[in-house]
Amino acid sequence: MERGLYKYVAMVLSAIAGITGYYEIPWAEMTKGDWASWVQAVGSILAIAGTYYIARDQAKRQIEQQSRADSLAHLAEGELVEIICRDARDAVTVASEYISNYRNGPIFNFDLDRLSDVQLSIRNLYGRSVPSVLLPRIVVTQRIVTYTIRAVQQRQGVSTSLNLDTRTKASERQRVAELTLREIENWVLAERNRLGVKPLTIPESDKP
Repeated sequence: MERGLYKYVAMVLSAIAGITGYYEIPWAEMTKGDWASWVQAVGSILAIAGTYYIARDQAKRQIEQQSRADSLAHLAEGELVEIICRDARDAVTVASEYISNYRNGPIFNFDLDRLSDVQLSIRNLYGRSVPSVLLPRIVVTQRIVTYTIRAVQQRQGVSTSLNLDTRTKASERQRVAELTLREIENWVLAERNRLGVKPLTIPESDKP
């Protein structure tokens, strides 16, 4: 629309200049030298105008290309957040189900390696240029992982049955991790649709 407006204005100005020139310039009295000078002047004006419009269009395209490149980089960071928080959700789910299903008898023994790895991965996100809209979700996910690790550590080595409050909190952590991941996924999906980018093929994490 903007380009069409510029063309329309240029046509109107050209028409005005042509009409003015037709009535104001003494065409019959012009010599060959006058004609040559006049043609050269008009050609120079047209060349300047053409150069201006070409430069303006190139600058506009460069701005659009840079904006898209920035958006794609933003999306890539968001996809990384999605992958890490998906892994965090899976790790929290495994730990929460272990807590919820634990019965007295055998010693409570849960390997914390995966949760610890996820916790480190989440911390590393803070040093990256992740989308600011995802930062609150990252913080929530980090807290859920931390609380899950703490819950497991407090019960390691015991053989007594866990109370209902412990099981309820484990289920709630699992629910919040799932909800937070869903919000991240929705943002990433919206950005992909806006930019016309196909989704990544993200393999589901293994759940031991």
